[in-house]
Amino acid sequence: MQRIIGTEVEYGISSPSDPTANPILTSTQAVLAYAAAAGIQRAKRTRWDYEVESPLRDARGFDLSRSTGPPPIVDADEVGAANMILTNGARLYVDHAHPEYSAPEVTDPLDAVIWDKAGERVMEAAARHVASVPGAAKLQLYKNNVDGKGASYGTHEN
Repeated sequence: MQRIIGTEVEYGISSPSDPTANPILTSTQAVLAYAAAAGIQRAKRTRWDYEVESPLRDARGFDLSRSTGPPPIVDADEVGAANMILTNGARLYVDHAHPEYSAPEVTDPLDAVIWDKAGERVMEAAARHVASVPGAAKLQLYKNNVDGKGASYGTHEN
């Protein structure tokens, strides 16, 4: 029996020179810096279908009113701006407050390891590209599962 396997890695992110840096912003900077360096043009990025998702949907089965939620997004192109499919079939995006690399699905365990390792190279390149921007703080990315401050993240199958 052949199985399809792959990994998703949630990377921890910090900016040592700015301990108050917003992780959503730094994650977005990392993903968009990689896209720019890789020549992935915004107009050519794959749009993700969030039709069944809603930031106002409560897990208990009801929707909150718009007045209790964030203001609506004016530019629909901004939805998923830090979300792209890479040339190897992986997905690189901001998931809540961290960058995430979802490796392509494969049928061979060695291929799964190779593409997981490729994700490490992608994230290294992302941090390097952010650091090359004048005035940008250096980012550190972590492939572990806790930040020592109460937040956890990790790797799981996809």
